[in-house]
Amino acid sequence: TADFEHIARVQNAWEDAAARIGGPLLICDTDSLATAIWHERYLGCDAPSVLSIAAERRPALYLVTDDAGVPFHQDGIRDGEHLRRRATDLPED
Repeated sequence: TADFEHIARVQNAWEDAAARIGGPLLICDTDSLATAIWHERYLGCDAPSVLSIAAERRPALYLVTDDAGVPFHQDGIRDGEHLRRRATDLPED
């Protein structure tokens, strides 16, 4: 869990740094919420501490792409095609 907490904090810090030097729009392909989701996936339980770090952020817009019609490409790193629908269907809070 400590590793996931560290990753979430660093993600937030990098977003802050990028926002300070970038334009009015910041686009990220991951965030501290994704880190909390991966914690649940790999360790089998929620991590309130990681979720708390993620809760510090409330993006103005959060886009989640749908996997329907997009072929899965295993690049040797991805965790598996069977997870795509579940990740897309995670409930909103």
